[in-house]
Amino acid sequence: CEDAERTGQLALTRQCYVTLADVAAQLDRPQLRAQCLYHQSRLLFVDQRYAEAVPILEEGESFCAANELQLERSEIAVSLGVAHHGLGDLTKAKGLFERAEQLCESCGNYFGLVTCLAYKFGLFNCWLYATDSEISVVNTHCTH
Repeated sequence: CEDAERTGQLALTRQCYVTLADVAAQLDRPQLRAQCLYHQSRLLFVDQRYAEAVPILEEGESFCAANELQLERSEIAVSLGVAHHGLGDLTKAKGLFERAEQLCESCGNYFGLVTCLAYKFGLFNCWLYATDSEISVVNTHCTH
């Protein structure tokens, strides 16, 4: 999947994650399946296809909750807020970010927590354009 994404073949990458999610389900690898659902939605975000990402994210969040995958659930919950924000449903996005914030705090997903707070305080544009070194500073301070 990563090779296809690295070369810009997003449709092929997404199909790879769909197939890998099916294989993960057959092999009873819930964490891998959850990660594949997350990546499927992430790839849709590239083209701002938020409406298509929402059902995948909802499936992923339910799946993570049922399998007690807290970190993956928090990542998917943040993405669900991002999707609704992208769709312009700011009221729903706000509620989702508040729930995602709690999930992120409870499992130590500080990057997700910072993302929620950035959206909450209207700072996402600043976060979007942050350099890798600025993001690294945030990660370092959040994990200590």
